[in-house]
Amino acid sequence: LRSFLEAIHADSDDNSGLFGNVWSQTFVDMWNKTDSLAGILRDTGLATSFPTPGRLDVGGIASQLKLIAQLINTRNERGNGINRDVFYCEMGGYDAHFQVGTIMGNKLPSLNHAVATFWAEIKAQG
Repeated sequence: LRSFLEAIHADSDDNSGLFGNVWSQTFVDMWNKTDSLAGILRDTGLATSFPTPGRLDVGGIASQLKLIAQLINTRNERGNGINRDVFYCEMGGYDAHFQVGTIMGNKLPSLNHAVATFWAEIKAQG
């Protein structure tokens, strides 16, 4: 797919127009930057072990915090000009109208473990 898209965006001539050329170059640049970031994140090791999906990752909160920890750990490699990061994660399902004890009993231990692991990782990163 990549070679096909590169071939499409490499073909330009005098009739291509400025907008088409800028759009194509921006597309290729973003694709390359995404590949670079994926490689950096794949090679990033963390000091702590985040739980795999399952009982301790209800709602994917641990996976989200692991990705945030990796992004924080790679702040220098992600490029110049990044002096402030903002991250967002969520864990839905707290709007419980019945079986509140069961729902909270499943979610809160996972949230507690994920935040504790994230905090341990941030402290390990310095």
